[in-house]
Amino acid sequence: MKDQCSCGIILAHAPNGHPEGWLLCHPTNSGNRWDFPKGLSELGEDHLKAALRELFEETGVLLFTLKGLIDLGQHPYTKDKDLHLFYLEVTSLNPKLMKCTSLVENKNGPDFPEIDSFAIFPLDKIKSRLGKSMNAWIDQYVPERLKS
Repeated sequence: MKDQCSCGIILAHAPNGHPEGWLLCHPTNSGNRWDFPKGLSELGEDHLKAALRELFEETGVLLFTLKGLIDLGQHPYTKDKDLHLFYLEVTSLNPKLMKCTSLVENKNGPDFPEIDSFAIFPLDKIKSRLGKSMNAWIDQYVPERLKS
């Protein structure tokens, strides 16, 4: 296990009990790359608590229940850090109501939100939106039944 661990939650939009897509966030100034709401855990912070904190900071989403939460585990992600993701299907998810409160410090001007937009992408479009490391992680550690 590496010293740094990024923690997050894959939120699956499942209004009829079957996932129609996953919530992705667009990091400001990141071109065409999208990602899951996630970020580094703080020293001594429980990984689920870190994932819930990051979800709230990056989207404004506050989960009222964790029933059905699946722990996908902590696994290697990049050379310098691990990734610990959780998976949860939710019946109601509206990206238009989401707002990032986590700001990036900008030495050349005003600080700006870490995330600038949110969308639910159909499962067959997810891989084209994510980066290489995240796609490799999903291929290896997310069970097939959650990807279809």
